[in-house]
Amino acid sequence: IANIHIDSGSANNVLSTNGSGTLSWVTRATLAQNTFTAQQVITPVSLTDGSTIAVDATLSNNFKLILTASGHTLSNPTGLVNGQVLNFFIKQGAAGSMTLTFDTMYDFGAAGAPVQITTSNGRDCVTCYYDATDNILISNFRKGS
Repeated sequence: IANIHIDSGSANNVLSTNGSGTLSWVTRATLAQNTFTAQQVITPVSLTDGSTIAVDATLSNNFKLILTASGHTLSNPTGLVNGQVLNFFIKQGAAGSMTLTFDTMYDFGAAGAPVQITTSNGRDCVTCYYDATDNILISNFRKGS
């Protein structure tokens, strides 16, 4: 690769290629959207159950948790990016009857904090959208079976 000397461009431009080796400056708006022709998979990260359950949003958008005791709190995630969507798949342990509370950023709206399923091996799902302006996770709960 030869040295490239860049003497133009701006904060709203990106360097693009035509596929034949010709480079040019284009505005971001002229770039095509991504088109996917196959499924896109985001590997879920297993969370460690404990009195305070840490969530690192830089690791994934999907998280799995098996509850082993009651009274635990799903912490506010670290590393969030505005507009990021997080999915939490929460499973009761074999004993069931475990409860989980949600930290301060989780906003379930007028419905308030969810009541989880408590049957043995029952599953719930929480989906959240991060709004950086208000620093909240707009959260939706699906009670499992």
